[in-house]
Amino acid sequence: MNARVHTGLGGVFSSAGVGLLSMISGVVLLPVVVSFVGAAPYGVWLVLSAIAMYFQYADMGVGSAVVHFASRRRGNGDGHTLGQLISGAMLWNAAAALVVLPLFLVIGMLYAFAQERVGLISHSEAILLAVLGVASLASILLRPFTSALIGAGLLPIDRRNQAVAVAVRFIGTIVVCIWLPNVVFVAMVEATALTLPSVLGMCSVLARRLAAVRWDRSALQAARTMLAYSTRSFGVASVGALILQSGTVVAGTILGPSAATAYTAAFRIYSMARQILSWTIEPFRSVLSRQFAKDDEHGRGSMIMICFFSFGTAVAACGTVAIGAVGLINVWLGSTLSSDSIALSTTILVAGLAINSLQIPLAIAGDARGRPGAFFWIQVLWLVLCLPSSIWLAGEMGIAGIAVALTAPLLLVVPLYLWRARTVVTLDLRTWFHKVFVPVASIGLVALVIAIGALLALETIVSAEIASLVAAGLYALVFFIIVAISRRRIDLSGLGALLKVGL
Repeated sequence: MNARVHTGLGGVFSSAGVGLLSMISGVVLLPVVVSFVGAAPYGVWLVLSAIAMYFQYADMGVGSAVVHFASRRRGNGDGHTLGQLISGAMLWNAAAALVVLPLFLVIGMLYAFAQERVGLISHSEAILLAVLGVASLASILLRPFTSALIGAGLLPIDRRNQAVAVAVRFIGTIVVCIWLPNVVFVAMVEATALTLPSVLGMCSVLARRLAAVRWDRSALQAARTMLAYSTRSFGVASVGALILQSGTVVAGTILGPSAATAYTAAFRIYSMARQILSWTIEPFRSVLSRQFAKDDEHGRGSMIMICFFSFGTAVAACGTVAIGAVGLINVWLGSTLSSDSIALSTTILVAGLAINSLQIPLAIAGDARGRPGAFFWIQVLWLVLCLPSSIWLAGEMGIAGIAVALTAPLLLVVPLYLWRARTVVTLDLRTWFHKVFVPVASIGLVALVIAIGALLALETIVSAEIASLVAAGLYALVFFIIVAISRRRIDLSGLGALLKVGL
């Protein structure tokens, strides 16, 4: 398959489609698993899988480096071949796995045995859950193949593989909940789904003969080149992952596994919305790398359009979810979990995601321009503000406190990102303000005022749940009507051109 047939629009649709499918799957499955398996046992697995997901960053960001260098090679013809990049990345990931797999096994066993002692899981379940965590972490060995597909302009193929994994998880979880309702079998399905995209990515690369894997001197040279780049971007990504994954761990260790499951309910909506957002932006990572390699000014123009697209998508989606959280959570979970605290946590988290969407494209642009790690100290500041306060606020406010700790620092972090972006990607703040912030924020504010007015009026007539759902639908409708009416005043020509660019 020729990579040139895939455009930015195709990448966005394939990414957003899989993200939406994953979100629906996660939303449907959580109450099912809690009903059949129990909130506490499933909470133990959620904590272990959160730790395993963070340990995935032991690859030091070579996956992003594969995308970057493969895209630049397609842009200017220089650099290592795709086969050399994959081989070098696999060499490094194998070395990293020798360290992190035993380390995770020890940490996983200690946590699982602690939950066994308080009677939440059995001894055999504790061992098996820790081992399944190791199995899911082992997918790090094959992850370079998924990055290779993106770097080769075949992101829709990778998203198809992701969709297969989502389907396997959905069907497998339903089957085991009905016939084998035990947390170990649920964990087995989820571990398989986490590993499957990497396996399918390897099959896709080899079947298309995109690259040959050879562990020779050229692979070592490619590994050194990628690590020189990726170790700088690794800091930003790994700190960000620690911030996001810390909430589940804090809830599980301070408030207990049942609280971890409750927090995960709110965080699952947040993370799936974040995944849709990141997957609508991610197709442009390779585009930006190629454009910055050819023409710096063209790359900056595309970056502004990506910032607009990111912020607009987030404000539309997150505003809808935040307003409808009460009704959404009650319909979704019913009496399975404490819905009030989950609804409040969801509202706080998605509001934070709307703010966070302002900075996400800037980090991608920094990587694409060859300035990885430029935002590292700002990410560390976010972590320093988030982690201690989440521990304190968890005791004061429960899971909603953890959501506040994650969200509140963004009011400082995002302005610092914008300030730093002036030099990292030569961002013109005046252009950004007029082309990105003002149009999206204005539309969102008008839609919000109308929706809140409708919510207050409806609460005197119908239940709070129905009122929130109707108001959420009204927010989304008003938002898109205003966009349609004002499309001539908003310069979207750059976005249209960007969506037509080949991946």
